[in-house]
Amino acid sequence: MGPEHPIGGPTLHNLAELYQEQGKYTEAELLYQRTCLYIEQQLGLEHSHVAYPLNNLADSLSKLGKYTEAESFYLRALHIREQALGSENPELAQTMHDLAQLREAQGSSEEASTWYTAALAVREKALGAHHPKTNGDTHASHRPPSRNSTK
Repeated sequence: MGPEHPIGGPTLHNLAELYQEQGKYTEAELLYQRTCLYIEQQLGLEHSHVAYPLNNLADSLSKLGKYTEAESFYLRALHIREQALGSENPELAQTMHDLAQLREAQGSSEEASTWYTAALAVREKALGAHHPKTNGDTHASHRPPSRNSTK
């Protein structure tokens, strides 16, 4: 089975996810890079399927402390998702959320809050205010206070 085989991309991606779950971020990084290259060759540089491994590659890089590289991949995934899926797609919100976590890891709380707020707005619009991915956000503290709040 060579690099052009149709099962190559998904298999690489699954193995990369396994490594990432095991905390083997360097190994995951290399496999996500190969996955991106494979999908780009098969479907094109801007295809929506490229965004998922790009986002995961950025996650691995972020875990390795390679924040500048991670940011560039998150921003590319964000651009692809917005162009391919529209500005109200929940997948866009995931990348925004990941960018917020990156900024938080870098100590930029204000920028993190901006990204968290943007992600929440997309999720609320796409999924509704009571959806588990909107309500169950682990970063609810970054949610702006409601206008009816007494704080």
